[in-house]
Amino acid sequence: MSAKQAAAAQRAAEKAARREAALAQRAAQNRGVTATNPKETRETKERVYAPWAALEPPAWALSSYRGRGPGVPRGAEGRSQPAAESASPPSSPTTVAPAVTTTASAPSPAPLRVEPANPAPPQPASSPSVAAVPQADAPRIVPVPPSAPPPRVTSAVNADRVVQEDYGAIGRQTLHEAVPRIAARAEPQVARVLGMAAGAYHLLEERAVAQASRAARIEDAEALPLSRMTAASDARRLSDEARSAFRSRRDVREALDLQLRAFGANPRDPEITGQLASLYLRVTPAQPEMARQLALVALAARAPQYHSARMEDWNTFAIASALTGRESDARNALYVTLALTADVDTRCVAALNAVATYGDRLRKPVEAMFHRLHTQGRGIGSQACAWPPSASLASRLQ
Repeated sequence: MSAKQAAAAQRAAEKAARREAALAQRAAQNRGVTATNPKETRETKERVYAPWAALEPPAWALSSYRGRGPGVPRGAEGRSQPAAESASPPSSPTTVAPAVTTTASAPSPAPLRVEPANPAPPQPASSPSVAAVPQADAPRIVPVPPSAPPPRVTSAVNADRVVQEDYGAIGRQTLHEAVPRIAARAEPQVARVLGMAAGAYHLLEERAVAQASRAARIEDAEALPLSRMTAASDARRLSDEARSAFRSRRDVREALDLQLRAFGANPRDPEITGQLASLYLRVTPAQPEMARQLALVALAARAPQYHSARMEDWNTFAIASALTGRESDARNALYVTLALTADVDTRCVAALNAVATYGDRLRKPVEAMFHRLHTQGRGIGSQACAWPPSASLASRLQ
């Protein structure tokens, strides 16, 4: 080895020794600082907190509804006091945070806005050992009213409830639009029965008349509106109220209004239609043409569950026909009522009541009915079927 190489190796060894000595000295200094004050090394490093975090002890630690709380946790004074001293005063008294609005496609509650809470009030005097520092509560959630009301959505289920039907308006519309058309279709069916009743002098012929009256029916599915099940029950209730108003209070106008609403609720019920027809004969002035059309609807345009026409509808048809000048139709309709019943006394009283109520226009059809009864021998010995009626019976009539 030459002298130059030996000198270079010596210098490298000295340089490495110096570097190791410097590293050892620095490590010793660090160990010494840590041993003297280990808390300073942790405090020298600045700690970053969230802007909304509260560094002060919670309010529940100072007091509670049972008295004084558990106090400030150990080490909290050292953290909170320097932070309060080093904090600079805010440039403005309040800071308004931007509103955060949440929206959803489905109907949801009002959107929410997050606002910073106001500073907490000063601590009570019962804890003098703790420094009074501003304390911030948790952020409050305030509902924000929507800028515009949400659109009203109605489903098929509650559409019936939102749009309540006016049964009276439906009844009047059906009365003026559908009833004349149906009555014109039903008249040939009723005329056939009337023609058979005109020549029915024997018992077998009257049975054929009764069968023909039960079979008289037209298809009304396209003419009368179909009602709901709930409307059918409403129609029965309104019809009962109308009957009660007429019988107990003799209020024809109220009864007619209630019965017209019942007809609008269920125009396919022949009992409701027939009662409406009889009320149109009771109003002042009477409307016999409307009553006749409704009686035709009740006789022929009835639903399949009603197997036969009512005798009261034939009686209403007879009275309305007589008041409109159709005397032959009135007479033959009274013949049909005789074919449909075996209680001739009740039929005689009803016919006499019609004469007493509506006058001489019913006299000739009723006389013809009484004449047929006596010809058949069915009214012999009956005081109600005697013609002319006795004075005592006439005084009890309407």
